[in-house]
Amino acid sequence: NSGYRILENGFISGFTPISGGVGTLVTLSGINIYPDSRVFIETTGIEAGIDNTSFTQSFSQVKFYIPNNMPSSGRVVLYNNVNYYTGGYFSFLEKPGISGFSPLTGDWGNQVVITGSNLNYINSITIGTTGVSPFQRVSSTGINFIIPEGAITNPISLFSLAGITNSD
Repeated sequence: NSGYRILENGFISGFTPISGGVGTLVTLSGINIYPDSRVFIETTGIEAGIDNTSFTQSFSQVKFYIPNNMPSSGRVVLYNNVNYYTGGYFSFLEKPGISGFSPLTGDWGNQVVITGSNLNYINSITIGTTGVSPFQRVSSTGINFIIPEGAITNPISLFSLAGITNSD
């Protein structure tokens, strides 16, 4: 439609997912979400990266990416060139970090202890392409697991909602 558009008040009905890390693609639903709308994270004032191909003709949805410089969690805010509308709370998750693991060498069946940061949201671990299951979260800075049969020398990868971290 190329006619003159009257901008109307909007509304955020929800978004998914409600948590994630840098680069997470979030789908925001509501009404009167126009192609020139902007999305912010309230407590940070940081504008999210809009996927400009994701606007719907019914103005009911847009997708945005969590930006690289996101320092903390906050409410999702939509500005549709009429007003600001506040939605639910988005929980920003920090990407896990590996500061070390021990022992540095071992065989199948040996226990490995990983130390690092933001390890409380790890949902899977691999050594190369070999999955590690089960594993035990000791704390937000420690995880234990047993080297599975079939694993060969490869980086350890930690998978979480915030992203993937590989050992060096």
